Amino acid sequence: MLDRLAQSISDITANNETNTANIERLVSLVGTILDNQEFQQQRQIELEARQLESQQESQQRHAELEAREAELRQRQAESDERFNVLLAELRFINRRDQP
Repeated sequence: MLDRLAQSISDITANNETNTANIERLVSLVGTILDNQEFQQQRQIELEARQLESQQESQQRHAELEAREAELRQRQAESDERFNVLLAELRFINRRDQP
């Protein structure tokens, strides 16, 4: 009976050591998982920051292009106006010089 009791105690001790080792491995795995999650979150933050920066740059380029286009339209309108004035002057001179 004492032998059985000693064996049971030995088995329990071995099980406890195995359980302790398993728990230590689980704790290590959980730590690794948490580290990986933190790394992934940091990468996601960096990716979102780059996307936002790219979007802002794109919006800025778009605004610059719109401003250039507006300037070109303004210049074209001014050029058209000068052309029309010159054309009117030529017509006036033509009519004046014709008998």
